[in-house]
Amino acid sequence: MVFLLAGAGKAAYSAYKKKQDKPGMQQGGQQGYDQYNQGNDQYNQGNQNNYQSNCSNPPPQSHFNQPQYATPPPSNYSSPRPHFAPSQPPQEYRSSSPYAAGGSQPPSYPSSSGPSTVLELFQSQGCSSCPPANDAVLALISNPDILVLTYDVTYWDHLGWKDTFGDKQWDSRQWEYARGLGKGNVYTPQVIVNGMVDGVGNSPRNLQSIVSQGQVPRNIQVSVQYKSVTINGPGRDDVVGVFVIAYDANRQQVVPNSGENKRANLAHQNIVKSVTKIGDYQGGSKTIDIPKAENWGLQQAIIIQERPGGPILGAARVPLQY
Repeated sequence: MVFLLAGAGKAAYSAYKKKQDKPGMQQGGQQGYDQYNQGNDQYNQGNQNNYQSNCSNPPPQSHFNQPQYATPPPSNYSSPRPHFAPSQPPQEYRSSSPYAAGGSQPPSYPSSSGPSTVLELFQSQGCSSCPPANDAVLALISNPDILVLTYDVTYWDHLGWKDTFGDKQWDSRQWEYARGLGKGNVYTPQVIVNGMVDGVGNSPRNLQSIVSQGQVPRNIQVSVQYKSVTINGPGRDDVVGVFVIAYDANRQQVVPNSGENKRANLAHQNIVKSVTKIGDYQGGSKTIDIPKAENWGLQQAIIIQERPGGPILGAARVPLQY
């Protein structure tokens, strides 16, 4: 399936179809076709080192299924690439904060050390590139050193299937990361590790590479007690945020009846329901109460983050107590 923005002429479309039959491209008029053809030439040359993830050079290496692009394909792809959203976020996604209001979570159990890695996956049920990345990410959920969080975005809902877990606040959160990482576009699937590095994560090997790049020493300790979290670390000049994330840890299956993943059995787990700021931290020792969950059965986690879309400095799981 080829997706064209309004204004792409019939002649350009015909020329494009003759030139290449790679699905999932989203372009804007003749200039988009020229960019695509140029990127495709680079792709055919097999240049594996020409990646810069920005508006005109989309993201990292991939080996997965059908993508959409708002920009030309990068040169390091040897198979279909990830789905790219338009190069500017819709107006409703440009708010200063992507975090949900409300949405408290259940209490917790004691934990002296949190996971070393926070792995966030942005995906869509309407994106045919996402299932391989989703499978690779879900396979890491049992790893105690990795906190897996999944977010379903809505900007591919127009492709024929409305994501059953999609929420516009996750579109906004993904754009916050795009700005924080200095990038001019968002795409699916996108894996972000510790708020610092990103990639497609479409295979276990590719995903492990991204996770390894995101490993950094931490000087903040996060421990969870009954109904509270205690943070310890050196003094800071800046103030960072403390957030509680509520997510559904139950494994769920969705079978779309339309769109790119029609009749596919899509697994979902650790589906984020809310991200709520519960306090600030500026070093030393500080204890913050964890609000009670509005919805029984949700798991929760604490993350310490420099800013929306910024590095994650610490984390701790807060499993259900009852």
